[in-house]
Amino acid sequence: MRFHTLLIMILGLFSLLTACGGGDDKVCDPGETQRCHCPDGEDGSQVCSDDGTKWKSCQGCEDDDDQSTDGDDDQTTDGDDDQSTDGDGDQTTDGDNDPTTDGDNDPTTDGDDDQATDGDDDQATDGDEESDTDGDLDEDTQDVAESEAEAEVEEEEEPLPTGRCSASNVICTANDDCSPAQVTLQGFCIVRDDNAGYSCGFESYDGTGSTVTCEGQTVGHCEDDIDCMLGTTCGYYGSNWCEGNTADGICRNYTIPGADPCTNDNLCQIEVDNVCVICGNGQVDSAQEECDDSNTDDNDGCSSTCRFEGECRDNSNYPTDHECATDNDCIDGCYDSPCTCHFD
Repeated sequence: MRFHTLLIMILGLFSLLTACGGGDDKVCDPGETQRCHCPDGEDGSQVCSDDGTKWKSCQGCEDDDDQSTDGDDDQTTDGDDDQSTDGDGDQTTDGDNDPTTDGDNDPTTDGDDDQATDGDDDQATDGDEESDTDGDLDEDTQDVAESEAEAEVEEEEEPLPTGRCSASNVICTANDDCSPAQVTLQGFCIVRDDNAGYSCGFESYDGTGSTVTCEGQTVGHCEDDIDCMLGTTCGYYGSNWCEGNTADGICRNYTIPGADPCTNDNLCQIEVDNVCVICGNGQVDSAQEECDDSNTDDNDGCSSTCRFEGECRDNSNYPTDHECATDNDCIDGCYDSPCTCHFD
């Protein structure tokens, strides 16, 4: 009986020691809450720490700015001192240490590790992997500048001046456009009434818009040799050539070989050069130009169609019918000296 009583007393002492923490350092169950007293005398609450070894500070007191229950000084429950809930030391929730939300460690928001915002790994902002900013894969921008300069030059280039081929009468910019290089002109036979002479008439090259008729043939009227194809000249036929009519201003040729007398139109064929005649290019390309002053302006001595606009006169101002574009055209054009070109 005495032994039994002694055993019960030993067991009770062991239980008392265990309850007072003699077995480990825990003082409460983790997460357990209990009422506590605030400094102002009001009641608050405190939470047992995660390891159960202590009670956290009393929360809910008027001088406590943190309404959460994790024992720190912010409003979240993650145990750190920022306002996010990811457990790091910045204000974002992406788990890294910069203030952006793209999950990397630079202050931009494009998801890579450089300071630019184009999503690649260089410092430029052109979206490629090299350090210049022209958007291509070389290390300089010289090629871009050169290509832009070439484009500007091409835009500023004026179109080539155009003319017409002297025989085929097609648009041209150079002799290569006038093919073939020689052209056969077909004329018509003109015989004088007494059969004492013959000639061949031809269509005009750049006529005046009017026509002339001879030997039953109607062709473009010419004013001077410029209006006629190369190899022909502008002339006049009296009534004894054109069956009672006169033909003033018709392109003709007197030197048809083997056509004596001219009895067949097939005999009125001549081979002439076919060259590009460009008025305004600064050179007299053929007999179809009287002058060329490098422009196509009128009233400057040489017209827009490269014809003389002036007349040579001496001091007496006597008309000479000698046409000109400059004084150089009047060397032998007057009765007396000095002989100059006039445009009035």
